[in-house]
Amino acid sequence: MFRQADHTGDAPDAGIGVMRCGLWLVLLLWSAGAVCGQPAETLLGDDLTYGVFAAPVVRWTVFDGDAAMLAGGRVGWILHVHPRHALVLGGGGYGLVTRHRVAGVTRNGRPMYLTFGYGGLELEYVHRPRRLLHPTVQVLVGAGGVGYREALVDGGRTGALEPFFVVEPGVRVVLNVTPHLRLGLGGGYRFVRGVRLPPLGAADLSRAAGVVSVRVGRF
Repeated sequence: MFRQADHTGDAPDAGIGVMRCGLWLVLLLWSAGAVCGQPAETLLGDDLTYGVFAAPVVRWTVFDGDAAMLAGGRVGWILHVHPRHALVLGGGGYGLVTRHRVAGVTRNGRPMYLTFGYGGLELEYVHRPRRLLHPTVQVLVGAGGVGYREALVDGGRTGALEPFFVVEPGVRVVLNVTPHLRLGLGGGYRFVRGVRLPPLGAADLSRAAGVVSVRVGRF
């Protein structure tokens, strides 16, 4: 009364379906493996290396028409983000070492001399640091103090220092002397704000400066 169902025609179709599903699964797993095997893109790349240096620094500038010299130093942490590019993060501080009398300012009939110094965070971009000569661009952002003192000798009294804000962008040309020694020459401009110390103002302390530095470290 009942006919036996004929499954001979369905079996090949079912087998083909299973094969197709298996093929798609293999392709899916292969694609996922290929994607996972690719290195992730990063901002700084895979060839990031580091270095560090310390440098005595001399700056030549002008105060009230007279040549002046500031001495100090800086330290820096070098990030070689690419064979052609490096960044330097660090800081430095500089103080006036030449003697400058302030016209029209006396104390008990004795002349007064300028006291001046500043420091802060220093950021620098280095282009092609492996070349013998290479340029850099840097900026200092920080604070300082200016005041008057009776004489630049031991025992000379110093009045209260007037704080100020300073930004000093600049450029350098660096010579690779040895693997651990670099000589830098350049210049910049010091922008000073916030000085209220008659007869001096911010404009009197904002000046161009030449810079010489000797960097010693691991580059």
